[in-house]
Amino acid sequence: MDTEVISAKQILVIGALSSCMLLILTAVTFLNNKSEMRLCNEQSKITIILRNTKNEHVLISNASVKNILDCLGRELPFYKRSIEYVSIEDASKREEIAKRYHILETTLPASFGELSIEKSSTNIFRFTHERESDIVFTTIPSSPFRAVQYIQGEFETVYMPQNSSNSQGLLDKLIANTGSKLRTLKNGELYVHRISL
Repeated sequence: MDTEVISAKQILVIGALSSCMLLILTAVTFLNNKSEMRLCNEQSKITIILRNTKNEHVLISNASVKNILDCLGRELPFYKRSIEYVSIEDASKREEIAKRYHILETTLPASFGELSIEKSSTNIFRFTHERESDIVFTTIPSSPFRAVQYIQGEFETVYMPQNSSNSQGLLDKLIANTGSKLRTLKNGELYVHRISL
């Protein structure tokens, strides 16, 4: 006696569910089509991942390879195996990342979609869009006064790792006096900033 392995009714249900899943995935992708800046803080070093509306990515980091890969694993879609731009000072770290992700460019672009990028120093990056300007310190500044020299009131938000030393209170007051908002990231924290269009 021949038995059906799968019935026509089951095929129809599977097809309908697959179509619904594809429709939901398309809608989520369309609604999530905004530029983003993602900041991962691990061991007081921030890794920056920028994504534009074309789903291209910029990676900026001086963290350890493990921390960079952890951040990429959390933030990039599982099927994304290439990064358009990578800015990592240490060549050996870049090589380790290149073993897992195809790197298209190893220089930081001056602009990325609607966002302009400026590297102020090894650990300080400025991101400007027509409506806002932010600065990211990828490591804890060596001196609160030196940090404020880079800020000088022209930034909407200042991002940096949380400082466990006594200088954090002084830094908070100095930055508040510039008119900028300070956003400190705790160890292990992920922060997503959607860039206004």
